[in-house]
Amino acid sequence: MKRRDLLKHLGLGSAAAGLPLTSQALLLPRDYRGIVPEIYASAPTPPAHTRAIVIGSGFGGAISALRLAQAGITATVLERGFQWPNHPTREIFTQDTLPDGRGFWFRDRSKYVFGVPGLPIDRFGGVLDVSEFENMDVWRGACVGGGSVVFTGVMIQPQQR
Repeated sequence: MKRRDLLKHLGLGSAAAGLPLTSQALLLPRDYRGIVPEIYASAPTPPAHTRAIVIGSGFGGAISALRLAQAGITATVLERGFQWPNHPTREIFTQDTLPDGRGFWFRDRSKYVFGVPGLPIDRFGGVLDVSEFENMDVWRGACVGGGSVVFTGVMIQPQQR
């Protein structure tokens, strides 16, 4: 059994027993440098001058940079988040069942796990940023690739009201 699966079952058991369920109590501190060392690679040095700056590398930014390059215009793409690797046999991102800092952009608490709001997590530059408002949350990617990294193919149109 994997450590995460064991901790998940321990968390469910403690929740069922009425004990406090906190990820900080269940999880050891994360060694992100050991889990995903690729994100610690040095960023390339930007040019001293560029004709165009594209802010963000998500759907819109990536296409904008591509179209500028096709037009012969050198562009620099600025992105606040890490360039996360994509690997089929490694656990790169956090799990929904027991989240950690890889899932959220510098937050102290997760959103919801097993219907329990706001479990504590370690602050780290994860792949999702969220702005919370009274009646909705706005989620966006916080990594190289932006929303395309976390896009799930769900596009819900809100009601007109």
